[in-house]
Amino acid sequence: MFKNENKIAFIFLLFILFPKFFHRFFRKLVYDIEEKENKQE
Repeated sequence: MFKNENKIAFIFLLFILFPKFFHRFFRKLVYDIEEKENKQE
């Protein structure tokens, strides 16, 4: 239980410290998901 909370806090901390990295990461993630959906149609 504590481990999951620590993981969330750690990710949140990284999100604050490295917003550019996370924006790039999430943009790539969303782009990959959209690409997969487009290929299925």
